[in-house]
Amino acid sequence: MIAPRIPLHSMANPMPTPMTHPTTSPLRGCLGICLGVCLGAWLAAGGERADVYRPGPDPRARLAGTEPVPTPPSFAPAGADPGIVPTQADLNITITDGIVTVAPGGSTVYTITASNVGPDAVIGATVSDTFPAALTCTWTCLGAGGGACTAAGSGNISDAVTLSVGGSVSYSATCAVSPLATGTLSNTAVVVPPGPVVDPSPGNNAATDSDTLAPVGANVTGSKTVSGDFTQGGTIIYTIVLTNTGGVQGDNPGHELLDVLPGEVTLVSATATSGTAVATLGTNTVAWDGSIPAGDGVTITITATINAAAGALVSSQAVFSWDSDGNGTNDANSVTDAFVCDQ
Repeated sequence: MIAPRIPLHSMANPMPTPMTHPTTSPLRGCLGICLGVCLGAWLAAGGERADVYRPGPDPRARLAGTEPVPTPPSFAPAGADPGIVPTQADLNITITDGIVTVAPGGSTVYTITASNVGPDAVIGATVSDTFPAALTCTWTCLGAGGGACTAAGSGNISDAVTLSVGGSVSYSATCAVSPLATGTLSNTAVVVPPGPVVDPSPGNNAATDSDTLAPVGANVTGSKTVSGDFTQGGTIIYTIVLTNTGGVQGDNPGHELLDVLPGEVTLVSATATSGTAVATLGTNTVAWDGSIPAGDGVTITITATINAAAGALVSSQAVFSWDSDGNGTNDANSVTDAFVCDQ
């Protein structure tokens, strides 16, 4: 006999029905556990995923005008401020003394002018002139059209100036030339803009004046006068003046002046405003040696006493020599006035 079949649900110990969460499916729970583990590991590493989505600017900020404006890329040279356009100024300078030859021992006057063509004004440009060793100079300066400079100075020029667009500064340098100077006298002036200023045409920032040093012969004239007590035993003073209207007269070999006093007087002493006057009492002679600058002169003073008897006429002249061709040798001579004193 075969037993009857019994349905499963009707068994005394039926299989329990699996429990389910009312809102979570088995798949959703698995994903939650996975995301939690991954997010925890990422936060623990302190990192940031480059591919994590990040929200862009809020469109409402753009409409309100409060969205940050991105900074454009800079193409300025390294170290330069891309927001500043460099100041530009075309500076130039000129120099001249208006002549092409100058005499050693003479003098010359340079005019040095620095100006600014623009387009920008400049404060702190430097004007300089290192004068040749053969020159000894003093200078003055005037500004024009917005130019400003130091009013005066001596020696080399190194001056910080202001140059407005179209403005200028002009120096007048008066220079004595050494009597020993030879060859060519070259003098260069320079203008340099301050550090941040760009000069688009730097080729005109320096200028040179050149002169030939040409010896010019001296031209000396002389006079002699006397004053004092014109009696026997009286003291008299001879005054000799030598004047040079030519080029420099050097202290050349030989005496520039020689005065042998007549026997009717006795030499006491001699002095001079320059050079050297030597009184030789034994020979009653005065000698003078020295140079006379162009356009200058020297005075020689001789003291003597009268030893002639009453009624004697005393005549005295001095001989002087000079270099008429500027070659360093005294080749010309003349005499002072033949002054006669009636004793």
